[in-house]
Amino acid sequence: NVASAAEIKLPDSGGDVKVITYDFRKPKLLSAERMVKLQLVHQTLLKNLQSMLFSMFKIAGDSTLNALEQVSYGEFLLSLAAPTYLLSLDVEPDVGLMGVAMSPPMGQILLDMLLGGNGNAAAAEPPHEFTVFEMDIMRTLSDRFMEELETAWKQVHDVTFKLNAQGVSPEQVQIAPPDTPCLIAVIDMRLNEKNVRMH
Repeated sequence: NVASAAEIKLPDSGGDVKVITYDFRKPKLLSAERMVKLQLVHQTLLKNLQSMLFSMFKIAGDSTLNALEQVSYGEFLLSLAAPTYLLSLDVEPDVGLMGVAMSPPMGQILLDMLLGGNGNAAAAEPPHEFTVFEMDIMRTLSDRFMEELETAWKQVHDVTFKLNAQGVSPEQVQIAPPDTPCLIAVIDMRLNEKNVRMH
């Protein structure tokens, strides 16, 4: 339940009392200090991704950290377009699983570039599910992405990322039960004049 100031009766202390609304259904996972550190990690990751895209494809991809928010895993899945390229990453030592989701245009553009194209035709195509062969090709990108993740996270904690699973639906990539609280980073990017999103 959400407790509001109007619902709380406090004894008269003779001074000003500050009441903060607290949602017991969505307890805060991290302190404000840790959230700031996570924002710095993701800002570093954005710079690393821009360098990675330029070195791999010779493109300058603008990127922005749109939001860093707490939602349930079920709410996160409902926000995804179908089909979305999903990664389940094992974070070691003893951290658990982390998910990465690329919107349909982003996945298709990057796949086309990995196959030698410029991504323009793929950006105009309707979304389609990746074949097993196409997902194997995407492994090249996911391996590089995990390297950049490790570099960005070193300023907070020394961790390694290993690919646990990949797919184009939540059924193929199960990361957590739907009611699990999660911290979601929303990253907006621009690839070849196309707005794309990654979580």
